[in-house]
Amino acid sequence: FNSRFAGRVAAITEDKHFVFFSIDPELQDTVSKIIKRVRGDHVAIVVTEPSSGRVLAIGGRSISLENPITHAGFPAASLFKVVTAAAAVERGTVAPDTSIRFRGGDYTLGLHNYSPDPRKDQRTMTITEALGKSCNPVFGRIALNHLTPSWLLNTANRFGFNQRLECDADITPSRAEIPSDSAYELSRTAAGFGQVRISPIHAASMMAGIANDGLRMKTTFIDRIVSPAGVISYRSKPKVEET
Repeated sequence: FNSRFAGRVAAITEDKHFVFFSIDPELQDTVSKIIKRVRGDHVAIVVTEPSSGRVLAIGGRSISLENPITHAGFPAASLFKVVTAAAAVERGTVAPDTSIRFRGGDYTLGLHNYSPDPRKDQRTMTITEALGKSCNPVFGRIALNHLTPSWLLNTANRFGFNQRLECDADITPSRAEIPSDSAYELSRTAAGFGQVRISPIHAASMMAGIANDGLRMKTTFIDRIVSPAGVISYRSKPKVEET
């Protein structure tokens, strides 16, 4: 996205069509500078416009991956807590201010504290606070006390996992495996430790959907395509993803 034409990020195809991208030149330059400065084996930045799905800036660097932006093998980790919280609230068994009882520290979730025990569970935290603090035991309890594996899987699918992301580029699907035969593994998955993998482009789409009142838009890189004669042969239009 370094080619510029008439103040826009653009390219010319083999048949001399002009492709104008959704990329904001100034923002793209800023992202490129940040990526050069950041230390790490894998770096990816995706900036989208929530209301339209337009990608405004994008960039990445990796020591082993050809394209970290579209690589769907990164652990979703605590991003998946958003899915867990949404699943429970939508099911109607909890609200954002519901207090969840648990024991142990904010981050450790193991065999010693994953299972509910009214006698030992002396700590409480609301779902809102737990999301802000990324409290793992709370999200493990949400899954065990307020969800089923099938409900959590269905919600993950509606967030775009296990299916092709609607995009004008080919993006490998993110995958979410929800355990149905182990309460321990279910609690761990709900807190972000399970077999859930995501691409940076999907992560941006997911968070943009939350910012857009729950509507995930089709991710687009191309604004329009103009023929050699100056005729617009393609123009992108915002589209809500089906969930």
